[in-house]
Amino acid sequence: TAKPLPMLAVDAAAHFESRFSIRARLLLLVGEGYSGRQMFAAFGLYHQTFANVRFGVGYVFNRVALRTGNDELAASIEPLHQGPSLLISASF
Repeated sequence: TAKPLPMLAVDAAAHFESRFSIRARLLLLVGEGYSGRQMFAAFGLYHQTFANVRFGVGYVFNRVALRTGNDELAASIEPLHQGPSLLISASF
């Protein structure tokens, strides 16, 4: 059965008088029934090009680490994505 997972999320942004803004996001997710977690962090500089659309550049780090309860089948997933990124943010 599916259960809600314990999670911590932080999203902060600073908007300037010009069309620029800085945004940082952090997501930590921990699961039950297995030993594992996901950490996602992103930092970016955005330009509000249109009324509801921002484009930006930034850095993204996404890591998932999972282990099963069986020592013989223990596995770990290395970082899936880490590095500079082009970012798009839309609001409605």
